[in-house]
Amino acid sequence: NIIGDGSSAETLKTLIQKENIENVIMHGRYPYNQMHSVLSQSDALVISLVANSGIELTEPLKLQSYLTVGKPIYGVIEGAGKELIENNRLGICAAPDRVDEIAAKFREMVSFASSNRDKVKNSADQLLKTRFNKQLLVKKLTEYIDKTYK
Repeated sequence: NIIGDGSSAETLKTLIQKENIENVIMHGRYPYNQMHSVLSQSDALVISLVANSGIELTEPLKLQSYLTVGKPIYGVIEGAGKELIENNRLGICAAPDRVDEIAAKFREMVSFASSNRDKVKNSADQLLKTRFNKQLLVKKLTEYIDKTYK
């Protein structure tokens, strides 16, 4: 089950039809308010971003949404997003421009997802309580501003 309409969706649809692949379903885009329910039904979540030095500096917002459901993450991603996933043992990553690695790591992800479900959930919950906690972030920012500009 593939959710979304990313930049390769049409190419993927064409490949699925051409190869007559019956066990892959493209669901398209869902409204934001339904995504938590949809993601919660998944065994693992995929985030894929092109290799780009500008993009690699960011942590994609989608990762925070993924953390709220606490599912293993397969990242076809480099940079800050990859670091967040790997450093917190949330999943496995592959380089976006290395097809053989993407395939190999995908196979690895199958066993990782089934054997690390609870660990990933705990790591995701911890990140949401600390690093991505809005109240703590606002408090730190306010303290920094007060200290810097007084």
